[in-house]
Amino acid sequence: MKVLEKKKILVVDDEPMLREILRDVLEYEGAVVQEAENGRVAFESYRKEGYHAIISDIRMPGGDGLELLESLRRLDCVTPVVMLITGFSDLSHDAAYNLGADAVLSKPFDVYDLLSRLSFLLTDVDSRWGARPEGAGNPAQRVIGSCVQSVGRGGMFVPGFISATTGEGVEFSVDCPKLGGVLEGTGVVRWVRRAASSKLQDGSGVEFRYLEPQSLERVLEWNRKFPTCAFIPDRNPE
Repeated sequence: MKVLEKKKILVVDDEPMLREILRDVLEYEGAVVQEAENGRVAFESYRKEGYHAIISDIRMPGGDGLELLESLRRLDCVTPVVMLITGFSDLSHDAAYNLGADAVLSKPFDVYDLLSRLSFLLTDVDSRWGARPEGAGNPAQRVIGSCVQSVGRGGMFVPGFISATTGEGVEFSVDCPKLGGVLEGTGVVRWVRRAASSKLQDGSGVEFRYLEPQSLERVLEWNRKFPTCAFIPDRNPE
């Protein structure tokens, strides 16, 4: 059975053609799709219907995706939200993840990447992080010994790690005092920041793809204690 089969997904965009394309793609995968032309309509639809996942543009007249994301996260910390960002957006990928997005794709995006990300997010966490990926080859980089303090629902901020490229696979073994030990596993770099402001640190946001058993227990326990934390926090706490 396909992961997206019978899943209710809301597509939010002010471009009817893009909504239609996404509807066709998702329905081909077995999803049940509804559409909304802006964030306000989408939020009302969410409150009435509930959805397994939401795909939303950022900038739309009549209520943008950022307002929608903020409203959703006040009520619901679990439903995956995929944000679509144009190159002209004033919202960075790291900021979008920190505000609660579970995936951020730049327009024009790859449909197969979108489907892969949605399927991963809609898989239960034990299966999502507990199964070692097969056929993935060696990660491009290894991160050893960094001190990580910011851990979220789906990943972590690794301060000082700026040698990676967005989309690159990494293997990590990092100290995480807040979780009481070492985090070990593999992940994907979702953003790299070379901070121009002293208020933010250089570093990268790494999404978890596989966690060693003890690390998995630590992350799940952390998420039970702090269910409202960002998917990938964009900074270390002050």
